Amino acid sequence: MRKLGISIGGDMADDVMQKIDLVKNAGFTAAFTGGNTKDIMEQNTKLVQASGLEVDSLHAPFNGINAMWEDSEAGADIFARLMDDIDVCAAFNVPKTVVHISSGWNAPQMNDLGFSRYDKLVEHAAQKGVSIAFENLRKPGNLGALMERYEQAENVGFCWDAGHELCYTPRWEYLPLYGHRTICVHLHDNIAVRAGDLHMLPFDGKRDWAKAAAALKNSGYTGPVMLEAGHDLRFYNDLTDEEYYARAYAAAAKIRDLMDE
Repeated sequence: MRKLGISIGGDMADDVMQKIDLVKNAGFTAAFTGGNTKDIMEQNTKLVQASGLEVDSLHAPFNGINAMWEDSEAGADIFARLMDDIDVCAAFNVPKTVVHISSGWNAPQMNDLGFSRYDKLVEHAAQKGVSIAFENLRKPGNLGALMERYEQAENVGFCWDAGHELCYTPRWEYLPLYGHRTICVHLHDNIAVRAGDLHMLPFDGKRDWAKAAAALKNSGYTGPVMLEAGHDLRFYNDLTDEEYYARAYAAAAKIRDLMDE
């Protein structure tokens, strides 16, 4: 049976351990984690794996990701942190990582420097036995450029972020384009407003989850039903942590049921 998972992140070990307990008690058996420094990535991966949850993937650092296209100290820094992410995946036998390409509505122009950095990242990941899943955000053209550039790279795939598609690019459907290359999913909901990346639980926003589940099934995706959501008190202040994660599990299970129909 397809596993159900949810994101677990944080900078403090105590906070991460508390989330792990909530996630496990709700019934989840998989998760993804990450961090913006190597130390945090290692800490979180160790804690989640030690709990018995499967770490399906890491989320690579994304703070400052636009600097990947800049000849600057910040550019060198984010590139180094992405390389560290690959090393952490390899060290802990995490098979894949999710990578952003740029951020914001005014992302920098793609250029040879940025392409060369991503080339090195993909090559380094291949040498370490790690797959990279590029995630959809606001710029379909940027995603398309890298998906085409690495079309023949066996260790490059796609992470479908259902929430990003709904609020950032509502006229685009990514699974018909990249479904056959989908190796990760980030499932969450929102109210389909341009700036509203709200990370609500599935079925609490405006996405058609029956359609989404059918598209995922037809894509051939075989991985976990993976939610990218946390107990956001803007929307769920009437729920305890335990109630929230129970509701999250029920939403993930419902998506799995829809995919199995």
